[in-house]
Amino acid sequence: HGQPQVLDPVLCSLLPRSVVEKNLMPFITHVFTSKEDLIRAVDEYVANPSAFCYRIGLWDVSQITDFSNVFDARRNPRLRRFNEDLSEWDVSNATNMTCMFSGCSSFNG
Repeated sequence: HGQPQVLDPVLCSLLPRSVVEKNLMPFITHVFTSKEDLIRAVDEYVANPSAFCYRIGLWDVSQITDFSNVFDARRNPRLRRFNEDLSEWDVSNATNMTCMFSGCSSFNG
C-alpha cells in the first residue's frame, strides 16, 4: 500500500512503454495521498525508471497538497539530472511547492 503498482520487470521489458501507457494505465495508476509516499516513489523511479513501466508524468498526484522538496537534489543526488515532463500532473490542490525542484539543475519542466 502507498506505492505505485509495478509490473513485473521482465514484462515491462517486453512491452513498449507506449502500449503500457495507452492500454494498462487505468489498471495500474496509483493515487498518491501523502508527500512521503510520493517522495519514496520518486526516489525509486530515479533509481530505476524502467521498473515502473510508465512515465512519472502520468502519476496521479491530485490529492497531494505539500510538494515542498519532493525533487530536492540535496536529499537525493540522482535528482540533479531529473528532467521529465510533469505537465500532466494535476497540482491544483497544492498549497506548498517551496523548493520543489531544489538543486535539479537539469529540470526545465
